[in-house]
Amino acid sequence: MTAALTENPLVSIIVPVYKVEAFLDRCVESLLAQSYENIEIILVDDGSPDACPGMCDGWAEKDHRIQVLHKANGGLSDARNQGVKLARGEYVCFVDSDDYVSPDHVEYLLGLLRDYGADIACGSFRPVSGDGESFGSQPEEHVACFDKISSYKALSGRYYMPLVTAWAKLFPADAVRANPFPPGRLHEDEAVTYKLFYESGKTVLGNREIYAYYQNEKSITHTKTRKNMEACLQAYEEQYRYFEAAGCPPLQAAAAKRLLGTLVDLADRGDEVCREFLAEKREKQYLISSVGLKAKIRYYGYLLFRVDLNKLYHRIIKK
Repeated sequence: MTAALTENPLVSIIVPVYKVEAFLDRCVESLLAQSYENIEIILVDDGSPDACPGMCDGWAEKDHRIQVLHKANGGLSDARNQGVKLARGEYVCFVDSDDYVSPDHVEYLLGLLRDYGADIACGSFRPVSGDGESFGSQPEEHVACFDKISSYKALSGRYYMPLVTAWAKLFPADAVRANPFPPGRLHEDEAVTYKLFYESGKTVLGNREIYAYYQNEKSITHTKTRKNMEACLQAYEEQYRYFEAAGCPPLQAAAAKRLLGTLVDLADRGDEVCREFLAEKREKQYLISSVGLKAKIRYYGYLLFRVDLNKLYHRIIKK
């Protein structure tokens, strides 16, 4: 796609809000402190039963760039989708309401788009457990660029965390409208971001830490449940079918390899959902020839010996 970036594009920042009265002010304050001022902030009150609805309205009264949508509870994906419908910006970014961002969050991402001629810009993040992150110290600068093929392979490898999340990114608004988040699902980012990378064309990833990812142990992300694992595997299966339908054999094989590797890794660690998946032989359809010999050896090794040969190999070479 790679369209030319306009001079001063409006950026829509979408913030789903639900049961975050202890964190909402911190989040909004960080957005209003942006060095890039041509923004609109859309607070989507997802039927929050606490003080959040009133807090959202209070913020809207203080700054004309904030608008509030009050809606019945529908979950994170639905809140994001409804926010996107209201967005007037050329670009969209998402911020979770218990997190906060650096003052140059939007400016940095726009700079990446402009400097590298990309369609999507991604920054990095730092885990935080409290307030007061200044974003002062930063890692030595590194920027990586991906096309529609290499972006998925990067997402499946070393760049998984900075690429998979919906936050710390700028997306073309039209691309997000064409690929809404699946309502009622966990791992909603897994179900969408790979499509945006593939359909948009060029993605740039900078390692500047511009997003404070609050470590809330009670959040869905930090809670390992059966439903959570089932949603993850569902997303991986959907990725395989997506690339199959798109007629992209390299990424179809990459998605199959990713699913098989995840099943073996987690089944070996005792995950019951993955063990049931293998016991039901649901993975057989993904054993396509292009998945590669190494992946097949790892898979059959686990079925025969109940050992993850990849982990065994790495344990041996470390001795």
